[in-house]
Amino acid sequence: MFKHRFLFLLGLVMVSGPSSCGNLYSSSSSASSRGPTPGYYKEELKYSLADNPKWGIFGAINDMGHVPVGTPDVLILPVVFSDIDKEFDQTKMDSIHEAYTGEKLEDNAFYSLKEFYSVSSYGKLDIDVHFADPFRTSMTTSEFETLFKLSPPAGVTLETDPIITIIDEYLDTISEAELAELDNDNNGYIDSVHLIYLTKDNADTNIWWHFTYGDFYKASKQRSKRPGIYFFSNYETGMHNGRYEGYPDSHTIIHEYGHTLGLADYYSYDDTMAMYAGAVDMMDLNIGDHTAYSKMMGWIDPYVVDGTKENFEITIKPFEESGDCIVMGNPSKDPFNDTVFDEYIILSYYTPTGINGRDAGGYAEWTGHGFNKLGGTYQNSGLQAFHVDSRTVYYNFTGYEFFETYQDILDHGDYYAGMAASNTPSRSFRLEDGQPVIGEGELLYTAICADGVQRFGPGMGSVDKFNDPDILFEVGDKYSESTGPKNLNDGNPVSYDFEVVSMDEEGITLSFSAV
Repeated sequence: MFKHRFLFLLGLVMVSGPSSCGNLYSSSSSASSRGPTPGYYKEELKYSLADNPKWGIFGAINDMGHVPVGTPDVLILPVVFSDIDKEFDQTKMDSIHEAYTGEKLEDNAFYSLKEFYSVSSYGKLDIDVHFADPFRTSMTTSEFETLFKLSPPAGVTLETDPIITIIDEYLDTISEAELAELDNDNNGYIDSVHLIYLTKDNADTNIWWHFTYGDFYKASKQRSKRPGIYFFSNYETGMHNGRYEGYPDSHTIIHEYGHTLGLADYYSYDDTMAMYAGAVDMMDLNIGDHTAYSKMMGWIDPYVVDGTKENFEITIKPFEESGDCIVMGNPSKDPFNDTVFDEYIILSYYTPTGINGRDAGGYAEWTGHGFNKLGGTYQNSGLQAFHVDSRTVYYNFTGYEFFETYQDILDHGDYYAGMAASNTPSRSFRLEDGQPVIGEGELLYTAICADGVQRFGPGMGSVDKFNDPDILFEVGDKYSESTGPKNLNDGNPVSYDFEVVSMDEEGITLSFSAV
Protein backbone atom coordinates (compact mmCIF):
# COMPACT_ATOMS: atom_id res chain seq x y z
CA MET A 1 0.00 0.00 0.00
CA PHE A 2 1.48 3.30 -1.05
CA LYS A 3 -1.07 5.81 0.04
CA HIS A 4 -1.69 7.59 3.33
CA ARG A 5 -5.10 6.79 4.74
CA PHE A 6 -7.77 9.24 5.77
CA LEU A 7 -9.91 8.09 8.68
CA PHE A 8 -13.12 9.74 9.72
CA LEU A 9 -16.07 8.06 11.35
CA LEU A 10 -18.59 6.84 8.82
CA GLY A 11 -22.17 7.95 8.78
CA LEU A 12 -24.25 10.97 8.05
CA VAL A 13 -23.29 14.24 9.64
CA MET A 14 -25.35 16.90 11.33
CA VAL A 15 -25.58 20.10 9.37
CA SER A 16 -26.11 23.54 10.77
CA GLY A 17 -29.12 25.67 10.11
CA PRO A 18 -29.38 28.80 7.99
CA SER A 19 -28.09 31.05 10.75
CA SER A 20 -24.55 29.78 10.23
CA CYS A 21 -24.47 30.26 6.47
CA GLY A 22 -22.37 33.09 5.13
CA ASN A 23 -24.12 34.06 1.87
CA LEU A 24 -27.87 33.54 2.11
CA TYR A 25 -30.31 34.10 -0.73
CA SER A 26 -34.04 33.50 -0.68
CA SER A 27 -33.96 31.13 -3.63
CA SER A 28 -31.60 29.50 -6.09
CA SER A 29 -30.38 31.75 -8.89
CA SER A 30 -31.66 31.21 -12.40
CA ALA A 31 -30.71 32.42 -15.87
CA SER A 32 -34.06 34.20 -16.26
CA SER A 33 -33.41 36.35 -13.20
CA ARG A 34 -30.04 37.42 -14.55
CA GLY A 35 -31.17 38.84 -17.89
CA PRO A 36 -29.22 38.29 -21.14
CA THR A 37 -25.97 36.35 -20.67
CA PRO A 38 -23.16 35.22 -23.00
CA GLY A 39 -24.24 31.61 -22.31
CA TYR A 40 -22.73 31.48 -18.87
CA TYR A 41 -22.42 33.44 -15.64
CA LYS A 42 -19.91 33.72 -12.80
CA GLU A 43 -21.46 32.35 -9.62
CA GLU A 44 -20.55 33.23 -6.07
CA LEU A 45 -21.20 29.87 -4.46
CA LYS A 46 -23.89 30.19 -1.83
CA TYR A 47 -22.98 27.31 0.40
CA SER A 48 -19.60 25.72 0.97
CA LEU A 49 -17.33 24.67 3.80
CA ALA A 50 -16.28 28.31 4.09
CA ASP A 51 -19.91 29.24 4.83
CA ASN A 52 -20.52 26.53 7.37
CA PRO A 53 -17.62 24.96 9.26
CA LYS A 54 -19.94 22.44 10.94
CA TRP A 55 -20.75 20.80 7.64
CA GLY A 56 -17.68 19.20 6.16
CA ILE A 57 -18.31 18.91 2.43
CA PHE A 58 -16.34 15.71 2.02
CA GLY A 59 -16.00 14.23 5.49
CA ALA A 60 -17.57 14.05 8.89
CA ILE A 61 -15.87 17.13 10.28
CA ASN A 62 -18.86 18.16 12.37
CA ASP A 63 -18.22 20.62 15.23
CA MET A 64 -14.44 20.19 15.00
CA GLY A 65 -14.31 21.66 11.53
CA HIS A 66 -12.79 25.00 10.77
CA VAL A 67 -13.27 27.06 7.66
CA PRO A 68 -10.61 26.75 4.92
CA VAL A 69 -10.01 30.50 4.98
CA GLY A 70 -8.47 32.86 7.51
CA THR A 71 -5.80 31.78 10.00
CA PRO A 72 -6.49 28.35 11.53
CA ASP A 73 -4.05 26.94 14.07
CA VAL A 74 -2.08 23.72 13.89
CA LEU A 75 -0.03 22.36 16.78
CA ILE A 76 3.08 20.37 15.82
CA LEU A 77 3.85 17.89 18.60
CA PRO A 78 7.11 15.87 18.23
CA VAL A 79 6.59 12.71 20.32
CA VAL A 80 9.08 10.12 21.55
CA PHE A 81 7.80 6.93 23.18
CA SER A 82 9.25 6.18 26.61
CA ASP A 83 11.03 2.96 25.62
CA ILE A 84 12.71 4.43 22.52
CA ASP A 85 16.37 5.39 22.70
CA LYS A 86 16.03 8.26 20.21
CA GLU A 87 15.63 11.99 20.46
CA PHE A 88 14.47 14.90 18.33
CA ASP A 89 17.83 16.63 18.04
CA GLN A 90 18.27 20.10 16.57
CA THR A 91 18.70 18.74 13.04
CA LYS A 92 15.38 16.91 13.21
CA MET A 93 13.61 19.92 14.71
CA ASP A 94 15.02 22.21 12.00
CA SER A 95 13.71 19.78 9.39
CA ILE A 96 10.23 19.82 10.95
CA HIS A 97 10.23 23.62 10.99
CA GLU A 98 11.25 23.68 7.32
CA ALA A 99 8.53 21.20 6.33
CA TYR A 100 5.81 23.26 7.98
CA THR A 101 6.88 26.87 7.56
CA GLY A 102 9.90 26.99 5.24
CA GLU A 103 9.96 29.65 2.54
CA LYS A 104 10.99 28.90 -1.02
CA LEU A 105 11.52 25.28 0.00
CA GLU A 106 10.22 24.26 -3.44
CA ASP A 107 13.49 25.49 -4.96
CA ASN A 108 15.12 22.31 -3.58
CA ALA A 109 12.25 20.09 -2.43
CA PHE A 110 8.50 20.79 -2.29
CA TYR A 111 6.48 23.61 -0.75
CA SER A 112 6.17 23.75 3.02
CA LEU A 113 2.69 23.21 4.45
CA LYS A 114 2.17 26.90 5.18
CA GLU A 115 3.43 28.12 1.80
CA PHE A 116 1.57 25.43 -0.16
CA TYR A 117 -1.80 26.36 1.31
CA SER A 118 -1.17 30.07 0.97
CA VAL A 119 -0.44 29.62 -2.74
CA SER A 120 -3.09 26.95 -3.40
CA SER A 121 -5.84 29.01 -1.73
CA TYR A 122 -4.87 32.20 -3.60
CA GLY A 123 -3.93 33.77 -0.30
CA LYS A 124 -7.18 32.89 1.49
CA LEU A 125 -5.67 30.40 3.97
CA ASP A 126 -2.79 31.42 6.22
CA ILE A 127 -2.04 28.56 8.62
CA ASP A 128 -0.70 29.61 12.02
CA VAL A 129 1.80 26.90 12.97
CA HIS A 130 2.69 26.34 16.65
CA PHE A 131 5.73 24.18 17.41
CA ALA A 132 5.88 22.32 20.71
CA ASP A 133 9.18 21.24 22.19
CA PRO A 134 9.91 17.52 21.83
CA PHE A 135 7.68 15.58 24.22
CA ARG A 136 8.50 12.20 25.72
CA THR A 137 5.27 10.40 26.52
CA SER A 138 5.00 7.99 29.44
CA MET A 139 3.48 5.45 27.05
CA THR A 140 5.64 2.63 25.67
CA THR A 141 5.40 1.39 22.10
CA SER A 142 3.94 -1.93 23.27
CA GLU A 143 1.29 -0.14 25.34
CA PHE A 144 0.43 2.00 22.34
CA GLU A 145 0.14 -1.01 20.05
CA THR A 146 -2.18 -2.77 22.51
CA LEU A 147 -4.44 0.28 22.87
CA PHE A 148 -4.37 1.03 19.16
CA LYS A 149 -5.98 -2.32 18.39
CA LEU A 150 -8.95 -1.20 20.51
CA SER A 151 -8.98 2.38 19.30
CA PRO A 152 -11.02 4.29 16.71
CA PRO A 153 -8.39 4.08 13.95
CA ALA A 154 -8.66 0.29 14.13
CA GLY A 155 -12.44 0.61 13.89
CA VAL A 156 -13.21 -1.45 16.99
CA THR A 157 -14.37 0.86 19.72
CA LEU A 158 -14.50 4.53 20.58
CA GLU A 159 -13.68 4.07 24.26
CA THR A 160 -9.89 4.13 24.06
CA ASP A 161 -7.72 6.24 21.81
CA PRO A 162 -4.01 6.21 22.71
CA ILE A 163 -3.28 9.21 20.51
CA ILE A 164 -5.80 11.38 22.35
CA THR A 165 -4.24 10.09 25.57
CA ILE A 166 -0.82 11.31 24.43
CA ILE A 167 -2.23 14.68 23.39
CA ASP A 168 -3.95 15.01 26.78
CA GLU A 169 -0.72 14.14 28.51
CA TYR A 170 1.02 16.99 26.66
CA LEU A 171 -1.83 19.46 27.24
CA ASP A 172 -1.43 18.91 30.98
CA THR A 173 1.96 20.62 30.68
CA ILE A 174 0.74 23.90 29.16
CA SER A 175 -1.35 26.76 30.50
CA GLU A 176 -4.92 27.69 29.61
CA ALA A 177 -3.59 30.80 27.87
CA GLU A 178 -1.33 28.68 25.67
CA LEU A 179 -4.22 26.31 25.04
CA ALA A 180 -6.51 29.15 23.95
CA GLU A 181 -4.04 30.14 21.24
CA LEU A 182 -4.63 26.79 19.50
CA ASP A 183 -8.34 27.37 18.75
CA ASN A 184 -8.62 30.17 16.21
CA ASP A 185 -12.37 29.81 15.63
CA ASN A 186 -13.04 29.39 19.37
CA ASN A 187 -15.27 26.36 18.91
CA GLY A 188 -13.84 24.42 21.85
CA TYR A 189 -11.58 22.19 19.77
CA ILE A 190 -7.91 22.65 18.99
CA ASP A 191 -7.99 23.34 15.26
CA SER A 192 -5.52 20.58 14.39
CA VAL A 193 -2.75 18.56 16.06
CA HIS A 194 0.07 16.91 14.11
CA LEU A 195 1.91 14.24 16.11
CA ILE A 196 5.28 13.51 14.52
CA TYR A 197 6.73 10.51 16.33
CA LEU A 198 9.91 8.50 16.68
CA THR A 199 9.43 4.79 17.21
CA LYS A 200 11.33 1.52 16.97
CA ASP A 201 12.90 0.41 13.72
CA ASN A 202 10.98 -2.09 11.58
CA ALA A 203 7.71 -1.18 13.31
CA ASP A 204 4.42 -2.80 12.31
CA THR A 205 3.19 -0.71 9.38
CA ASN A 206 -0.39 -1.72 10.13
CA ILE A 207 -0.11 0.39 13.29
CA TRP A 208 2.74 2.83 12.72
CA TRP A 209 1.65 4.68 9.60
CA HIS A 210 0.30 8.04 8.42
CA PHE A 211 -3.33 8.97 8.95
CA THR A 212 -5.73 11.73 9.93
CA TYR A 213 -8.57 11.06 12.33
CA GLY A 214 -11.40 13.06 13.83
CA ASP A 215 -12.37 12.07 17.36
CA PHE A 216 -15.48 14.11 18.01
CA TYR A 217 -17.41 11.61 20.12
CA LYS A 218 -14.99 11.02 22.95
CA ALA A 219 -14.40 13.92 25.32
CA SER A 220 -10.91 14.14 26.73
CA LYS A 221 -10.15 15.80 30.05
CA GLN A 222 -12.43 18.64 31.05
CA ARG A 223 -10.55 21.69 29.93
CA SER A 224 -11.54 24.72 27.83
CA LYS A 225 -10.18 23.21 24.60
CA ARG A 226 -10.25 19.60 23.48
CA PRO A 227 -8.31 17.70 20.83
CA GLY A 228 -10.36 17.05 17.72
CA ILE A 229 -8.69 16.40 14.38
CA TYR A 230 -5.22 14.96 14.55
CA PHE A 231 -2.57 13.69 12.13
CA PHE A 232 -0.25 10.87 13.22
CA SER A 233 2.98 10.31 11.27
CA ASN A 234 6.43 8.76 11.53
CA TYR A 235 9.20 11.35 11.18
CA GLU A 236 11.53 9.13 9.15
CA THR A 237 9.08 7.70 6.62
CA GLY A 238 6.58 10.54 6.47
CA MET A 239 8.79 13.60 6.31
CA HIS A 240 12.51 12.92 6.25
CA ASN A 241 12.51 10.02 3.81
CA GLY A 242 15.55 10.95 1.72
CA ARG A 243 13.61 11.92 -1.39
CA TYR A 244 15.10 15.41 -1.33
CA GLU A 245 18.73 15.33 -0.27
CA GLY A 246 19.13 17.45 2.82
CA TYR A 247 15.52 18.66 2.79
CA PRO A 248 12.22 17.35 4.20
CA ASP A 249 9.42 15.99 2.02
CA SER A 250 6.13 17.71 2.88
CA HIS A 251 3.81 15.93 0.40
CA THR A 252 2.32 13.68 3.08
CA ILE A 253 1.62 16.39 5.64
CA ILE A 254 0.06 18.59 2.94
CA HIS A 255 -2.19 15.75 1.77
CA GLU A 256 -3.23 14.97 5.33
CA TYR A 257 -3.98 18.60 6.11
CA GLY A 258 -6.46 18.46 3.22
CA HIS A 259 -8.42 16.01 5.35
CA THR A 260 -8.42 18.52 8.19
CA LEU A 261 -10.17 20.90 5.80
CA GLY A 262 -12.79 18.26 4.99
CA LEU A 263 -11.42 16.71 1.80
CA ALA A 264 -11.63 12.98 1.18
CA ASP A 265 -9.11 10.71 -0.50
CA TYR A 266 -9.89 10.49 -4.21
CA TYR A 267 -8.35 7.05 -4.65
CA SER A 268 -10.28 3.92 -3.71
CA TYR A 269 -9.77 2.10 -0.41
CA ASP A 270 -11.21 -1.00 -2.10
CA ASP A 271 -8.47 -1.11 -4.74
CA THR A 272 -5.54 1.27 -4.23
CA MET A 273 -4.71 0.95 -7.93
CA ALA A 274 -8.08 2.51 -8.79
CA MET A 275 -7.56 6.26 -8.85
CA TYR A 276 -10.74 7.48 -10.45
CA ALA A 277 -9.77 11.16 -10.23
CA GLY A 278 -6.76 10.54 -12.46
CA ALA A 279 -4.06 10.58 -9.76
CA VAL A 280 -2.74 14.08 -10.60
CA ASP A 281 -4.23 15.70 -7.51
CA MET A 282 -2.96 16.28 -3.98
CA MET A 283 -5.86 14.26 -2.55
CA ASP A 284 -5.34 11.39 -4.98
CA LEU A 285 -1.70 10.46 -5.48
CA ASN A 286 -0.28 13.10 -3.10
CA ILE A 287 1.22 15.15 -5.93
CA GLY A 288 0.68 18.61 -7.39
CA ASP A 289 -1.99 21.08 -6.44
CA HIS A 290 -5.59 20.62 -5.36
CA THR A 291 -7.91 20.51 -8.37
CA ALA A 292 -11.05 22.54 -9.04
CA TYR A 293 -13.63 20.53 -7.10
CA SER A 294 -11.53 20.60 -3.93
CA LYS A 295 -10.94 24.33 -4.23
CA MET A 296 -14.67 25.04 -4.47
CA MET A 297 -14.78 24.37 -0.71
CA GLY A 298 -14.24 28.09 -0.25
CA TRP A 299 -11.41 29.36 -2.44
CA ILE A 300 -12.93 29.71 -5.92
CA ASP A 301 -16.23 30.35 -7.70
CA PRO A 302 -17.07 28.79 -11.07
CA TYR A 303 -18.40 30.00 -14.39
CA VAL A 304 -21.71 28.18 -14.93
CA VAL A 305 -23.11 27.21 -18.33
CA ASP A 306 -26.71 28.47 -18.12
CA GLY A 307 -28.38 27.14 -21.30
CA THR A 308 -29.35 30.54 -22.72
CA LYS A 309 -27.32 30.13 -25.94
CA GLU A 310 -26.88 27.18 -28.25
CA ASN A 311 -23.36 28.20 -29.25
CA PHE A 312 -20.85 30.35 -27.41
CA GLU A 313 -17.18 30.63 -26.48
CA ILE A 314 -15.50 31.19 -23.15
CA THR A 315 -11.85 31.80 -22.28
CA ILE A 316 -10.44 30.92 -18.88
CA LYS A 317 -6.99 31.64 -17.47
CA PRO A 318 -4.55 29.03 -16.12
CA PHE A 319 -6.13 27.50 -13.03
CA GLU A 320 -3.07 27.64 -10.80
CA GLU A 321 -2.92 31.43 -11.04
CA SER A 322 -6.60 32.37 -11.34
CA GLY A 323 -8.88 29.66 -9.94
CA ASP A 324 -10.97 29.89 -13.14
CA CYS A 325 -13.17 26.88 -13.79
CA ILE A 326 -16.38 26.02 -15.66
CA VAL A 327 -19.34 23.98 -14.43
CA MET A 328 -21.80 22.44 -16.89
CA GLY A 329 -24.60 19.92 -16.68
CA ASN A 330 -28.19 20.18 -17.90
CA PRO A 331 -29.37 23.73 -17.15
CA SER A 332 -32.81 23.27 -18.71
CA LYS A 333 -33.89 20.13 -16.83
CA ASP A 334 -31.79 20.42 -13.69
CA PRO A 335 -30.19 23.86 -13.21
CA PHE A 336 -27.02 24.08 -11.16
CA ASN A 337 -28.09 24.76 -7.58
CA ASP A 338 -25.20 27.19 -7.05
CA THR A 339 -23.60 25.05 -4.35
CA VAL A 340 -20.96 22.33 -4.43
CA PHE A 341 -23.72 19.83 -3.51
CA ASP A 342 -24.80 18.97 -7.04
CA GLU A 343 -23.80 16.89 -10.07
CA TYR A 344 -21.85 18.48 -12.91
CA ILE A 345 -18.87 18.40 -15.25
CA ILE A 346 -16.07 20.71 -14.05
CA LEU A 347 -13.36 22.09 -16.34
CA SER A 348 -10.12 23.98 -15.64
CA TYR A 349 -6.94 24.87 -17.53
CA TYR A 350 -3.98 22.87 -16.23
CA THR A 351 -0.46 24.21 -16.75
CA PRO A 352 2.81 22.70 -15.45
CA THR A 353 3.51 25.86 -13.48
CA GLY A 354 3.31 26.95 -9.86
CA ILE A 355 2.67 24.06 -7.49
CA ASN A 356 2.10 21.63 -10.35
CA GLY A 357 5.37 22.67 -11.91
CA ARG A 358 7.40 21.41 -8.97
CA ASP A 359 6.17 17.83 -9.49
CA ALA A 360 6.09 17.94 -13.30
CA GLY A 361 9.64 16.63 -13.45
CA GLY A 362 8.68 13.62 -11.37
CA TYR A 363 8.16 12.76 -7.70
CA ALA A 364 10.60 10.28 -6.25
CA GLU A 365 7.99 8.24 -4.36
CA TRP A 366 6.46 7.15 -7.65
CA THR A 367 9.50 7.03 -9.91
CA GLY A 368 11.19 5.01 -7.19
CA HIS A 369 8.48 2.37 -7.35
CA GLY A 370 9.07 2.07 -11.09
CA PHE A 371 5.48 2.75 -12.08
CA ASN A 372 6.19 5.47 -14.58
CA LYS A 373 9.28 7.10 -16.02
CA LEU A 374 7.87 10.50 -15.06
CA GLY A 375 6.04 9.72 -11.83
CA GLY A 376 4.67 13.22 -11.41
CA THR A 377 2.17 15.77 -12.64
CA TYR A 378 1.47 16.44 -16.33
CA GLN A 379 4.33 18.03 -18.23
CA ASN A 380 2.00 19.43 -20.90
CA SER A 381 -0.73 22.07 -20.66
CA GLY A 382 -4.36 21.34 -21.38
CA LEU A 383 -7.91 21.23 -20.10
CA GLN A 384 -8.60 19.02 -17.11
CA ALA A 385 -12.13 17.61 -17.07
CA PHE A 386 -13.89 15.79 -14.24
CA HIS A 387 -17.34 14.40 -13.55
CA VAL A 388 -18.49 15.41 -10.05
CA ASP A 389 -21.36 13.79 -8.20
CA SER A 390 -21.56 15.49 -4.82
CA ARG A 391 -25.32 15.27 -4.46
CA THR A 392 -26.16 15.13 -0.78
CA VAL A 393 -28.99 13.40 1.04
CA TYR A 394 -30.73 14.45 4.23
CA TYR A 395 -32.86 12.47 6.64
CA ASN A 396 -36.45 13.69 6.87
CA PHE A 397 -37.30 11.47 9.88
CA THR A 398 -38.97 8.81 7.71
CA GLY A 399 -36.32 8.31 5.05
CA TYR A 400 -33.60 10.01 3.04
CA GLU A 401 -33.90 12.29 0.04
CA PHE A 402 -31.59 14.48 -2.01
CA PHE A 403 -31.17 18.21 -1.62
CA GLU A 404 -32.34 19.44 -5.02
CA THR A 405 -31.98 23.20 -4.65
CA TYR A 406 -30.24 25.72 -2.48
CA GLN A 407 -33.58 26.44 -0.86
CA ASP A 408 -33.69 22.77 0.22
CA ILE A 409 -30.49 23.35 2.15
CA LEU A 410 -31.98 26.38 3.85
CA ASP A 411 -35.22 24.58 4.65
CA HIS A 412 -33.55 21.44 6.03
CA GLY A 413 -30.31 22.84 7.42
CA ASP A 414 -30.79 21.18 10.82
CA TYR A 415 -31.32 17.69 9.41
CA TYR A 416 -28.77 14.90 9.24
CA ALA A 417 -27.04 14.94 5.87
CA GLY A 418 -24.25 13.17 4.02
CA MET A 419 -22.59 12.65 0.67
CA ALA A 420 -24.04 9.73 -1.29
CA ALA A 421 -21.14 9.14 -3.66
CA SER A 422 -17.57 8.11 -2.84
CA ASN A 423 -14.48 7.14 -4.80
CA THR A 424 -14.43 4.06 -2.60
CA PRO A 425 -17.35 2.11 -4.13
CA SER A 426 -18.04 0.05 -1.00
CA ARG A 427 -18.76 3.33 0.86
CA SER A 428 -21.00 4.82 -1.80
CA PHE A 429 -24.76 4.36 -1.69
CA ARG A 430 -27.94 4.85 -3.67
CA LEU A 431 -31.43 5.42 -2.34
CA GLU A 432 -34.17 2.84 -2.65
CA ASP A 433 -37.56 3.79 -1.21
CA GLY A 434 -35.84 6.45 0.83
CA GLN A 435 -33.24 4.11 2.35
CA PRO A 436 -29.51 3.91 1.54
CA VAL A 437 -28.24 0.81 -0.20
CA ILE A 438 -24.56 0.75 0.73
CA GLY A 439 -22.00 -0.23 -1.89
CA GLU A 440 -24.27 0.42 -4.86
CA GLY A 441 -23.84 4.14 -5.39
CA GLU A 442 -21.89 6.37 -7.77
CA LEU A 443 -18.34 7.70 -7.85
CA LEU A 444 -17.65 11.12 -6.37
CA TYR A 445 -14.90 12.54 -8.59
CA THR A 446 -13.76 10.97 -11.87
CA ALA A 447 -11.29 12.13 -14.50
CA ILE A 448 -12.51 12.47 -18.10
CA CYS A 449 -9.80 11.70 -20.67
CA ALA A 450 -9.61 13.63 -23.95
CA ASP A 451 -9.03 10.46 -25.98
CA GLY A 452 -11.96 8.65 -24.35
CA VAL A 453 -9.73 5.90 -22.90
CA GLN A 454 -10.61 4.76 -19.39
CA ARG A 455 -7.32 4.50 -17.49
CA PHE A 456 -8.29 4.64 -13.86
CA GLY A 457 -10.64 1.79 -13.02
CA PRO A 458 -10.07 -1.15 -10.65
CA GLY A 459 -7.02 -3.28 -11.38
CA MET A 460 -5.97 -1.06 -14.29
CA GLY A 461 -2.63 0.00 -12.85
CA SER A 462 -3.53 3.68 -12.77
CA VAL A 463 -0.09 4.69 -11.56
CA ASP A 464 1.38 3.59 -14.88
CA LYS A 465 -0.99 5.84 -16.83
CA PHE A 466 -1.74 8.81 -14.64
CA ASN A 467 0.20 11.54 -16.45
CA ASP A 468 -0.28 10.45 -20.06
CA PRO A 469 -0.39 13.69 -22.13
CA ASP A 470 -3.41 12.36 -24.05
CA ILE A 471 -5.54 12.74 -20.91
CA LEU A 472 -5.68 16.54 -21.17
CA PHE A 473 -7.79 18.29 -23.82
CA GLU A 474 -5.62 20.29 -26.24
CA VAL A 475 -6.39 22.36 -29.37
CA GLY A 476 -8.72 20.41 -31.66
CA ASP A 477 -9.82 17.97 -28.96
CA LYS A 478 -13.57 17.64 -28.51
CA TYR A 479 -15.79 16.63 -25.63
CA SER A 480 -18.73 14.46 -26.67
CA GLU A 481 -20.41 11.26 -25.58
CA SER A 482 -17.40 9.37 -26.97
CA THR A 483 -15.10 11.02 -24.42
CA GLY A 484 -17.28 11.97 -21.47
CA PRO A 485 -20.56 10.75 -20.01
CA LYS A 486 -23.59 11.24 -22.25
CA ASN A 487 -25.87 11.23 -19.24
CA LEU A 488 -25.31 12.35 -15.68
CA ASN A 489 -25.99 9.92 -12.85
CA ASP A 490 -29.31 11.65 -12.19
CA GLY A 491 -30.50 10.51 -15.66
CA ASN A 492 -30.36 13.89 -17.37
CA PRO A 493 -28.22 14.19 -20.53
CA VAL A 494 -25.23 16.53 -20.62
CA SER A 495 -26.52 19.50 -22.63
CA TYR A 496 -23.33 20.62 -24.37
CA ASP A 497 -20.32 19.40 -26.26
CA PHE A 498 -17.24 21.58 -26.53
CA GLU A 499 -14.02 21.91 -28.50
CA VAL A 500 -10.71 23.49 -27.51
CA VAL A 501 -10.15 26.17 -30.18
CA SER A 502 -7.02 27.85 -28.81
CA MET A 503 -4.68 27.88 -25.85
CA ASP A 504 -1.49 29.62 -24.83
CA GLU A 505 0.19 30.72 -21.62
CA GLU A 506 -2.52 33.34 -21.10
CA GLY A 507 -5.54 31.04 -21.27
CA ILE A 508 -7.62 28.45 -23.09
CA THR A 509 -10.71 29.08 -25.23
CA LEU A 510 -13.55 26.57 -25.49
CA SER A 511 -16.38 26.60 -28.04
CA PHE A 512 -19.62 25.13 -26.66
CA SER A 513 -22.43 23.66 -28.77
CA ALA A 514 -25.81 22.51 -27.52
CA VAL A 515 -26.71 18.87 -28.20
